[in-house]
Amino acid sequence: MYVYEGGLGTLEENEIFGNARSGVNIASGGNPTLRHNRIHDGKESGVYVYEGGLGTLDENDIFANALAGVEIAAGGNPTLRRNQIHDGKTGGVFVRDGGLGTLEENEIFGNALAGVSIRGGANPTLRRNQIHDGKQGGVFVYERGRGTLEENEIFNNAVNGVNIEGGGNPTLRRNRIHGGNHSGVLAYEGGLGTLEENDIFGTTLAGVAIREGANPTLRRNRIHDGKQSGIWVYQNGHGTLEENDIFNNALAGVSISKSGNPTLRRNRIHDGMSSGVWVYEGGLGTLEENDIFAN
Repeated sequence: MYVYEGGLGTLEENEIFGNARSGVNIASGGNPTLRHNRIHDGKESGVYVYEGGLGTLDENDIFANALAGVEIAAGGNPTLRRNQIHDGKTGGVFVRDGGLGTLEENEIFGNALAGVSIRGGANPTLRRNQIHDGKQGGVFVYERGRGTLEENEIFNNAVNGVNIEGGGNPTLRRNRIHGGNHSGVLAYEGGLGTLEENDIFGTTLAGVAIREGANPTLRRNRIHDGKQSGIWVYQNGHGTLEENDIFNNALAGVSISKSGNPTLRRNRIHDGMSSGVWVYEGGLGTLEENDIFAN
């Protein structure tokens, strides 16, 4: 299917599969509605929205495509609700090069790369999605990607729940990020980002790891029950941590090493299995008005 130059249309309960390029292309003001379709095994993306394409995708099953399940680029701005996007041979959703899009209540799982990748100034909005059991990370924001992530559940991915690098600067609010084999959030190589009121817990490595010039801002998050430190700032990582509740982690609530230099203000760091704050191997940092107890 190719919908373009203001084309409309409603596609319901179709099976679109095994095509040499994308299953559905939407461009230049095309604005179709897709409901209850199965879009799979294409040689490129399942759905590709670009050059100002729009579209509403509701409750489709998009899987096993060679590229992203849904790719959004160059001002594409679709709305995706309650779709299953899974078992792709690369990523689940790839938003790039100025792409937009609103993703609500989708289940994105089992993809070979990140569940959602955002790069090149792309700025989508993700609300109440489940992003889980990916073979790499949950969400990957890089190369100046932005994005607003609110009330998503990101869990049990093989690498980090959220990766932020290369000037990526997303806003994360009220997400649940847990499980997985690495950190809940990893900011590195100049990654930025604002994390507010998230619940980050039960991670194999640090709940939040900050390194290599990354400088995120964390406010009013709960970071707890990790199998290592709650937050680890190292290798010249920075970061501003304000009013977070950091507790019950297996190692230090906050670890700072190897020229890590964060600022901590008005945090509660408590009931850890080791130190509240551990500064070692050339770690730096400024701590103001924190409540550190019962470690």
